[in-house]
Amino acid sequence: MILESGFIDFRIDPHLKSEVRRHLELLIAEFEGANLISFQSELNSRKLTVDFISESNLAHSMKDHSFKICVLDQNQGLFSFGQSLEDSFVDAIVDSSVDPEQIARLVAPLAHKKYQGEEQKLYQAGIKNLKKLDLKSRRLIQKLQEKGGRFTSKDLLDYAQMLVDLEKELIQSENLIKMEKVLKIFVKTNFEKTKIQLLTPQHVATLEKMKIY
Repeated sequence: MILESGFIDFRIDPHLKSEVRRHLELLIAEFEGANLISFQSELNSRKLTVDFISESNLAHSMKDHSFKICVLDQNQGLFSFGQSLEDSFVDAIVDSSVDPEQIARLVAPLAHKKYQGEEQKLYQAGIKNLKKLDLKSRRLIQKLQEKGGRFTSKDLLDYAQMLVDLEKELIQSENLIKMEKVLKIFVKTNFEKTKIQLLTPQHVATLEKMKIY
């Protein structure tokens, strides 16, 4: 439904009618990677929490960081709510026939913002790891030189050719799975004790924290 669905936790108010809850459960299933959690579950700061709230529970809705959607009965008008709607912290109002596309339009910008925040953390972790790799490489080269070893022009040319071959194979890869396979073979052949995994938005959503090696 949306690329960053893995960054969404849905919660359904138990005060909603059973048929409405069932409809919402089927709707949520359209968002691949999203989770349906208990209405009493705590918010995950790394994800967007979307609450489907009944009109009867509006007065008890709290001002937190969840995105609150009030679900109305199809035959119910806003005029019947008095001040409860204005005094609540509802972000959107839909009727019980709401479809996945309507929800996607409401939550997609917020889910994308969450994804961008985690993506930035991943980039920062990657930059730090690359700097550590560069430092380790310099130390290994220094030790090699201290032992009388050295890199020849042939070593550098061989390394440059490997990178050219890698780039060519990545360009010719049809999909992410093929690219990951190519990279894993390259890393296994040329690096010791190293693993690689390509991350999609769904993968990023499941990372508990960015580890600095």
